[in-house]
Amino acid sequence: MRPEALEGGATSAVLFQDGSHASTLGTHSDSSARSESRLPIVGDLLVLPGRLLGISGMLQASGTNPLRLALEQAAVEGMVHAIPGQSHGFRDVRGPNGPRLAEQTLVRSLQSMKGGLDGIVDRYFNRKCSGPLTRLFLQLRWTPNAITIVSMMIGLVSAGFFFPGSWEFALIGALLFQVSVIIDCCDGEVARLTFSESKFGQELDIWADNIVHIAIFAGIACGAYLQGPWEQTHLPLILGASAVLANVVSLLLVNIARQLRSRPRDTQRLSKRERQQIEFLLGNVANRDFSVVVLICAGLGVLHWFLALAAIGSWFFVMSMAWCLRRNLVSRV
Repeated sequence: MRPEALEGGATSAVLFQDGSHASTLGTHSDSSARSESRLPIVGDLLVLPGRLLGISGMLQASGTNPLRLALEQAAVEGMVHAIPGQSHGFRDVRGPNGPRLAEQTLVRSLQSMKGGLDGIVDRYFNRKCSGPLTRLFLQLRWTPNAITIVSMMIGLVSAGFFFPGSWEFALIGALLFQVSVIIDCCDGEVARLTFSESKFGQELDIWADNIVHIAIFAGIACGAYLQGPWEQTHLPLILGASAVLANVVSLLLVNIARQLRSRPRDTQRLSKRERQQIEFLLGNVANRDFSVVVLICAGLGVLHWFLALAAIGSWFFVMSMAWCLRRNLVSRV
């Protein structure tokens, strides 16, 4: 915030420096122009805590700017802290291109989230493709839950293309599944941009994803039974049933882990390593990178091997999650 914005002929001003502190400097009207160039201005946005309004004498000040007095007092008490604009997503929206640049900044921030649940494919491919769709859904005023339903329906349609077992239909199904995954990225982006995140939306997203995954496993198993090296054998049906069952069990364990994470008292009973392992597994269960593996296997005509790996790997995840939750599971029993 520029000092002259506080009061035209101010004798003092609050200076926001590059760091985490603020100081009160004495200035004079005849030297303001000369000292302005030396002031380390880091941004034009000032966010004030609500308790500033409770400073004694703020509203009764006469002959001077009450906001300036409040800021001076806050600086002395250490209540004002400077936040570097660039590191916190600050964007000057003044000018004809301001809103467009602000929108681009918001979309890029969604596509480059670090420390979240995104995998490599999500971060470098799916999020890049979901950006234009997110803008479209915002213009259409679609709710995040509606986008989740659309993603689920496309995923279920894609699963149907795996049932015949032919290479052509399987490839179409894999491509549709990839489209479903890209749209699945949009519901969270729209929810964050419109501040409409909800517990129901999170539950709907998790259940929709798992319903699609179960349908995909079932479709691949049926297709491998009708055509391919394991044609008319029981092996693909057994592998498909194993993958579906593992998915259902993992969903139940994930819900238990999420409930446990929402209860800090129970979470504190776990060791630090156990908490880290649970967070790691919860992050990977939301990973959508395997959609690319399905697409590659469909293109190469080896979906039956993907089914075998999914049937075995899913149970490794189930056993890992069960081991991390063993104390909670035993107490439930």
